Amino acid sequence: MLAFCLQNIKQRVDEDDRKTVTNHLLNVVFERGAKAGRALWETFVKLQSTKPKLRGILKEIQGKGCNLSKEVMWSGVESKIPNYMEDIYRQHKETLREQSAMLTVTDKTYFTLEGYTDLHIISSPRQRSLVEHEQLSRGKEHEKWQKQHLKESLEKVRIDQLFRSSFGRTSLSGTSVLTGVAGIGKTTVVHKIVHDWAAGKIYQQFNFVFLFKFRELNSITGRTSLNQIAVTYYPYLQDYIQDVWKEPNRILITLDGLDEFKETIDFGDQRRNTANEYHCFDPDCQCEVYDIVRCLVQEKLLKGCSVLITSRPTALESLDQAGINLWAEVLGFFKEERRTFFQRFFQNEEIAAKVFSYVEQDDILYTLCFNPCYCTVICSTLQPHFVNDKKEEMALPKTVTALFSNYIASLLKRWGCEIADRRELLLKIGAMAYEGIGKKKLIFYENDFSRHGLKPSQFTSGFMMEMLQKDTSAMHAVHTFPHLTIQEFLAALSILLSKAPQDIKSALNEAYSNSDGRYEIFLRFLVGLSASSSAEQLQNDLGDFPPIATGEVKNWLWDRLHKDFKNAYSEDSKKKLLNTLYLLFESQDTQLMRKLFESMKKTDLSGVSLNALDCRVLATVLEHSRVIRQLNLIYCCMDTEHIARLLPVFHKCEILRLKDNHLKDSGMRQLLTILQSKKCKIKTLQLANNSLTDACIDELCSAISENKSLKYLQVYSSQQAGERFNSFSDESVTQLNNLCKKKRIKIQSSDEPISGMQSEI
Repeated sequence: MLAFCLQNIKQRVDEDDRKTVTNHLLNVVFERGAKAGRALWETFVKLQSTKPKLRGILKEIQGKGCNLSKEVMWSGVESKIPNYMEDIYRQHKETLREQSAMLTVTDKTYFTLEGYTDLHIISSPRQRSLVEHEQLSRGKEHEKWQKQHLKESLEKVRIDQLFRSSFGRTSLSGTSVLTGVAGIGKTTVVHKIVHDWAAGKIYQQFNFVFLFKFRELNSITGRTSLNQIAVTYYPYLQDYIQDVWKEPNRILITLDGLDEFKETIDFGDQRRNTANEYHCFDPDCQCEVYDIVRCLVQEKLLKGCSVLITSRPTALESLDQAGINLWAEVLGFFKEERRTFFQRFFQNEEIAAKVFSYVEQDDILYTLCFNPCYCTVICSTLQPHFVNDKKEEMALPKTVTALFSNYIASLLKRWGCEIADRRELLLKIGAMAYEGIGKKKLIFYENDFSRHGLKPSQFTSGFMMEMLQKDTSAMHAVHTFPHLTIQEFLAALSILLSKAPQDIKSALNEAYSNSDGRYEIFLRFLVGLSASSSAEQLQNDLGDFPPIATGEVKNWLWDRLHKDFKNAYSEDSKKKLLNTLYLLFESQDTQLMRKLFESMKKTDLSGVSLNALDCRVLATVLEHSRVIRQLNLIYCCMDTEHIARLLPVFHKCEILRLKDNHLKDSGMRQLLTILQSKKCKIKTLQLANNSLTDACIDELCSAISENKSLKYLQVYSSQQAGERFNSFSDESVTQLNNLCKKKRIKIQSSDEPISGMQSEI
């Protein structure tokens, strides 16, 4: 009977509200007594191996026993405020509600409750080296990754669960860290949390919530105290601050933007906490700001309070040494959230649907759309093409450089009449941006502006207010670029327009040789701006781009490509080659593409895990060649989607190596259309270890029968290939062998040396 009920409930999950279904399940179980309850728990235990969230909940129940119910009650019941503090409590909530009510994104301002689109947050963030520039390497692959891991191995966390012990390591208090790439929405999440607390919707167990931004804390010099910081930003607490701290477990302190802090904090440092060292154990203690933050995280200051820190992945290393209760990462938008964002931006479902459909078909643009900030740039750039009856003359962007060129050009068109010398102004802003990249600096102050010849009066124009946004909540004037990528674009623009050729070459070499990734996107922009298609939209406002400078960039790229092709032996060196091919893609130099690949004996990316966007870029740079001598894509984790991206260039390959991938029969069928083409130049084809079966043999034989170029075929797998092993029956093997013998095609298995192919290489 219980099994039947569970099956019925499972069917209703997709139809009804999950909370309603859960309550129904519990009612069914409780009505049937202890035996049914025991059966339910046994079912949960069996499911825990495949459900990480359930495993965590069961572990929590086992570890805490009857104390768990007390914690649940504590986290769900609004705290009691002393009568004499009720007025100040209401004032604090109203202040935070007003401060967090508005969100500004480039030239648009949203109300938090209206403009907030759900962001996917998971526990256990990914390896940091893989996520920092993820926005230019994922696309549809990113969405596939999100769905797979949310379902199979990573827990999704709602914003009201960041201080729930079933997600954390220890208890309801302690420090939670929220990470994510630039522009993904970390600050938006913080604003949403603060706003919803002030509105009485979440975290009512906290008496007081404080929001501090590291960019504001940067302006504090010398020693200070937690009391002074709190009263500075919330002056009405002056006479109550000591009472506020009396129950630390009723306090939540949010610290936004660790990556923007001017100091490096050693969270593992215990020396200052000894009796002989200056320490910060009390809110009145005079300490450096970094010591106050460190002691809050180490629970030496306000022991028992909860702390939420946000940061980009690059600044998390020091927190590894701290006792963090919960690590979480903002993944951004799935497809439906992206669609919702477009609808809210355009406020017209028909236009939003057209723009979204266009973006969805473009791997470059769709790649960026998981990031809310990029969604805004894309929508702003594409708006003139879809909203006006008379289409804009701007070409729709094909590269990331073209996208941002069009975006900056649209801003200049909108605000240009306010700017006397647009070129000079952008060069000054770009010089400051370039300096910021070199110093990993995201926050800019008045002294930065004066050093680069920027005057306060210039910041009153609409253009400048969009280029360098002022943090209106800051105690001192603090400016940031709307997004790191805009900073990188303006830096590249400044270098190309203002530097001598030798200085441009030096900047290119420095950016390429840097190993921490800070110049990666800047480098793509610098090369991309050498393309006339990317520069033409800006030339109307900034004048012609100097041909000597663009020529220097193209010469550097040609030399770089030759060196990277020559050195592509290890996996790391092949990844470097792939990055350089991205530069070639941004350059849009079709003559250089053709000249390069027709002069190369082989293009070898074997062992590099390729995503769909990598394949799109590779196909674009290869498509202008008349012939490709050898394309080596062995063990590149390619499936049907990847094959679809590369299909337009495969027929030009003389040697095509695709073994040890995940093509399966569906990918094989796509590839066979190339063998049947009269334009096919393939002489050698390697397809071993691709999970092929008898289902594709008839079509393979049919394609080979029509093919005029094939001389060598490697399709039989080694038993060592595991799940990728090609599984053919004896009948299929005989059929294929007889056909190849008739066509004089040499056929061998993957573990045999292919001596006949050597003459082709």
